[in-house]
Amino acid sequence: MDGVIYEIPPGKALAARHNFYEQNLIGLTGRGYTMVGHAPRATKVEWGEGSLFTVPLNAVHRHYNADSAHPARLLAITSFPLMLQLFGSLRLINDLPFEFTNRYDGSPDYFTKKKRIEERWDEANLIPDMREAELVEWNERGGGDRSIFWKMGGQTILEPHASEFEVGSYKLGTAIPTKQSS
Repeated sequence: MDGVIYEIPPGKALAARHNFYEQNLIGLTGRGYTMVGHAPRATKVEWGEGSLFTVPLNAVHRHYNADSAHPARLLAITSFPLMLQLFGSLRLINDLPFEFTNRYDGSPDYFTKKKRIEERWDEANLIPDMREAELVEWNERGGGDRSIFWKMGGQTILEPHASEFEVGSYKLGTAIPTKQSS
C-alpha cells in the first residue's frame, strides 16, 4: 500500500483520471469536491477536513478545490504498489477500459447510504468527518478501546478504520488457536 498527498491549487482541479487500484481519500486541509463517473450521470462528492471517501475501482474521477483563496490537500491511501507488482504495467493500471459495475453503478445514493453490517463495521462510501464517527467499545482488545471499520466501494484489499485507546492502555493482539498434536 502507499500514501500520496494531492495538493489542489486554489479554485483549480486536478486532471480527470481512472485507475485500476483501490483508493481511499482523507481530506487533510481545505474543502472541495470530487466528480465520480461519466457526465451527465457523474456524482458530486463534497469533502473537507476529516472526510473519508473512496473512489471506486477504475471509476473516472476528478478532484476540485472549492476554495479560491487556499490550496486543498487530500491523502490518498492506495493499493497501487501491489497492482504494479502483480501486473508490471502502468499502461494497464492507467488505461484499462473496464467498468467494475459490481463496485460502482452510478446510483445517486452511492455516497450517501450507510448501513451497519456488523457490531463495529459500517458499509459506507463517504464519511463526512471521520473524527466525529461513532466508535464502538471493544473491551476484548484491552479495555478502553473503541473502533469502527468501514467497508467501502466493494474493496477487497484496503480496510479503513478508526480506533481510540485510553492513554497508557495496551491494545491486545488476537491469537490464532492452533491444533495440538497428540
